[in-house]
Amino acid sequence: MKKKKSYKYALKRGSKPVYYGITNNLKRRESEHRKIKKFDRLVKIGRACKTESARKWEKSKLKTHRKTHHGRNPIYNKNKTG
Repeated sequence: MKKKKSYKYALKRGSKPVYYGITNNLKRRESEHRKIKKFDRLVKIGRACKTESARKWEKSKLKTHRKTHHGRNPIYNKNKTG
């Protein structure tokens, strides 16, 4: 059975992250985001990995972000898990 691959990414406005996420298709996801979010670029983080690992990364990244931003997520992340 082939394992599904996921990509980790951040949407940035200038140097500021406005969203952290995961997807199995970066081009499609960037196009979807452009319809409703304001950002300068999508930055792929690392290599493709298993979906479970990508979800753990996203949750951890948001936790770290909240620690350094007075308990707040990036503006487009709505909850603690992405």
